[in-house]
Amino acid sequence: FQLHHGKFHELDQENLDKLIGILRPQYRKSLDAGVKKNKILPARSPIEANNKNIFSKEESCELPENWNEIYNRLFELIDVKNDPATYFSGPRFIDVVKQAKAYFPDYWQYISAREADGKSTTRKLYYHDILKELNISERKIVLDKILKIVEPYDKERVDEINSLLYGLSLKKNIETEIAQKKLIVFISYSWDDESHKSWVLNLANKLINDEIEVKIDRHMMRLGSPMTFKMEQAIEQADKVLIIFTPNYKLKADNRKGGVGYEYSILNSKLYENQKRTI
Repeated sequence: FQLHHGKFHELDQENLDKLIGILRPQYRKSLDAGVKKNKILPARSPIEANNKNIFSKEESCELPENWNEIYNRLFELIDVKNDPATYFSGPRFIDVVKQAKAYFPDYWQYISAREADGKSTTRKLYYHDILKELNISERKIVLDKILKIVEPYDKERVDEINSLLYGLSLKKNIETEIAQKKLIVFISYSWDDESHKSWVLNLANKLINDEIEVKIDRHMMRLGSPMTFKMEQAIEQADKVLIIFTPNYKLKADNRKGGVGYEYSILNSKLYENQKRTI
């Protein structure tokens, strides 16, 4: 597919759709890769089997099949002793439990009772026992409160735990993130004449109207700005580089003349790194 002043000259919607179709495919790949990378639901979890979250069962103390993974992730999250914001000591953990179950023993009462029964007072073991003994609604309150406290400090891992708890698909979040991230396109062209410059600027504006972020010298030019640095930066940031190839562009590129020559020198090295990036 060639972008030139032949059939493409009028920039009608059909031709624009063809161009945008070439520019955008990587976003579908990014989505698929992101979903695959972040797929953390167990293959045979009750979430997938019943399409429900783990708290949707009748009131009981039953633990979900993926409970060990949920708990291990949770404890790892709240066991960083040098981080007072996320670390849950015994008293702090039990204070949260008491918000779900008002008459639960306080810390020293609970520890004394475990010692009397010959049970371990290791935090990881007794936190697990406490959560196991709560009914589903109480356990939900405790987990939600802990995760809400920790979320501002480690949102990624909290999201992973929530996806296990509630069956939240990360695919929707990734789709939203990709949709919000605009495709960045750098346009490289030569200043052949005013008609050509207007044509290129018109193309840039049409791409911008289609929610594509366009990097082009006419937009980057500011009095006193180092244009060579801005060119390098724009090319580096771009997802795609669109070359408007004309005889004059080729002449300047071959002779490394002017802005085109400088851009082409950069693009030539980048082309070997990623040939799919340049159109």
